[in-house]
Amino acid sequence: MQQLRRKLGNNANRRGISLLEVVIALAIFMVTFAVISRDIVRVGARAATEALMENEASVKAESVMNEVLAGVKPMTSTSSTTFDDDATWTYTIEVGDGPHTDLKRIDVTVSKPNGNDIDWTLTISRYARDPELFLGAAADSAL
Repeated sequence: MQQLRRKLGNNANRRGISLLEVVIALAIFMVTFAVISRDIVRVGARAATEALMENEASVKAESVMNEVLAGVKPMTSTSSTTFDDDATWTYTIEVGDGPHTDLKRIDVTVSKPNGNDIDWTLTISRYARDPELFLGAAADSAL
């Protein structure tokens, strides 16, 4: 036992870790935690902003689509038009032929330019009966 103590020196009597080692380990942990939490907060804030913008774009696109389907807006293609309630958002309506003769494909794209980041854009598509064919058939059957 004496020989073992001589080889190990003072460390043989030592039990546990010193206060200095605890403070150094705590400092390393706190710096690491601060760096990681900063990045987590940044990613979380970005995800929240993206979710908010996607939700707002979806509501605006559905609103324009419903106005077209209800006949409030004409079922014709339009270029970039601003919203009445928020001029930073714009929408375009593209109307094309569908897979059948009496169907039209309606694409509504809403977008909002974002200063130094990418623009927010969302497009929704629906098929609707061609109102001219539908109303023409109803008028012919009335005669």
